[in-house]
Amino acid sequence: EYAAGMNEKLNEAVDHFFKHTQQITPQMNEEFYNNYIEDAKKILVESIRKQIQGILVAILSHITETGEDLSRSGKSLENYTNQLLAISDIEGIRNVANKIITESKTMKQSGDRLGDRLEATKQEVEILRKELKKSKKAAKTDALTGLANRRGFDEKIDQEITQAEETGKNLCLLLADIDHFKEINDTFGHLVGDNVLKMIATTINDLTKGRDFVARFGGEEFAVILPDTPLTGAVRVAEQIRSHLETVNWREKRTQQQIGAIKLSFGVALYRSGEPIDALTDVNHSFPSTTIKIPVFYHGC
Repeated sequence: EYAAGMNEKLNEAVDHFFKHTQQITPQMNEEFYNNYIEDAKKILVESIRKQIQGILVAILSHITETGEDLSRSGKSLENYTNQLLAISDIEGIRNVANKIITESKTMKQSGDRLGDRLEATKQEVEILRKELKKSKKAAKTDALTGLANRRGFDEKIDQEITQAEETGKNLCLLLADIDHFKEINDTFGHLVGDNVLKMIATTINDLTKGRDFVARFGGEEFAVILPDTPLTGAVRVAEQIRSHLETVNWREKRTQQQIGAIKLSFGVALYRSGEPIDALTDVNHSFPSTTIKIPVFYHGC
């Protein structure tokens, strides 16, 4: 969220904090999250709640107003029925018939008005539905790279593990980690670092297909979920990404300064039935028998 630079209050708070200390603890990280990210979500939820409440009030108002019109029409028709019982001449009957026709038109107009109002309300609901869909997608999207974020990854890996358990098919996970990424930021600046992240994200996304799912796992780490893929197949995917990135000519866009070699490591793991998700995602720190650690180097010029 900080690297994306879209949350001004969060960035101001973090920058201010770094002026006084060099380390952000897990507790401080949680405090930043609660104060500058979670609160924004609460404001969004409250705004949407009020919009829905306003739409419901409008619908009930339309129905009530139309109901009153129809109620008056009903009383008028009942009155005309009584008048017919007391009339014996054709002219009198013709007059009552004309009144009934007029009242029927009024009832139809009331129904049409209700239909028009409900149609307008339907359009408001559709707009709100689209806004909710965008908000839901945004909550699971990394603002910098456009990939799924950690929340989107967690949701997807849960789904794929459930399906792998039900079908018995293979499920592999690939994690890619940019080595010494801090040095890139320190040497060339955060803007160059952000561009490197976006370029790598685009490359990995372009080299995957089908049900493969790419996410920014966190910081300079990327994850690729590979459903129905054996371990050897997952290693081939990592190798394809590695070989492609070797051809990338890394330069600072504005000055054309050479960035030099950028090192990337891949961890590839095969899901084993019943194991916790942490055991699958911790491929960079633990090495079960089904995990392969691949040091990969690609050179940008």
